[in-house]
Amino acid sequence: MPAATLEQLTAPPFITDIKISPSGEYIAVRIFDEGKHHIRFMALSTFAQLGGIVFPGSNEVGDYYWVNDERVVTKVLEQSAARNAPKYYGELFAANFDGSDAKLIFGYRTGHNSAATHMREDDAEYAWAEIVDVLPDDKKRILISSTGMSRSFDRRPEAILLNTYTGKESRRVKASANPGGRFYTDKNGKVRLVTSLEKDGSLHLQALPVHAEQWIDVP
Repeated sequence: MPAATLEQLTAPPFITDIKISPSGEYIAVRIFDEGKHHIRFMALSTFAQLGGIVFPGSNEVGDYYWVNDERVVTKVLEQSAARNAPKYYGELFAANFDGSDAKLIFGYRTGHNSAATHMREDDAEYAWAEIVDVLPDDKKRILISSTGMSRSFDRRPEAILLNTYTGKESRRVKASANPGGRFYTDKNGKVRLVTSLEKDGSLHLQALPVHAEQWIDVP
């Protein structure tokens, strides 16, 4: 057998991730094709292709998650000739496994006609989103961390319930005490811990025990 070439060894794999829907009926396969990542949805029993998510232009699919048995939410990445890897600017996109009801649900390009999605959205959110919890018991909403855009990176993240069908924010759950905050949930999707960074770089931890009514600082 001939030795593999350097190009073959360093080439991205065609299939880069596979995730099964909550019921186990469908699978979402992230593939690398024509220079960027897409998602294909297939029936697990037959492997028949049902739909997909393909972004035009320089956009491509990033990390993605099943919200329920029909819908997937994914990060939107932006390719650039000046960078080796695609960049994430905080945008979230959602679609059903058959490709229907596709919508940019969070990010700075909502609120106007976007070249990335060819759709008109609602209210622009000039913030970065990170998915905290997909909330298996909630079939429409996910919990995200939203951090407002700032050149000084001094904004405090907020935990927000986001509807993946409408892009509407239902309720702001908790704000981090300092910039650089991260939220952690329990098995029921309730935020129980928040870590953030003090001005001196030390870690700040707040906790909300199950029977507590207010957040407490942990030394």
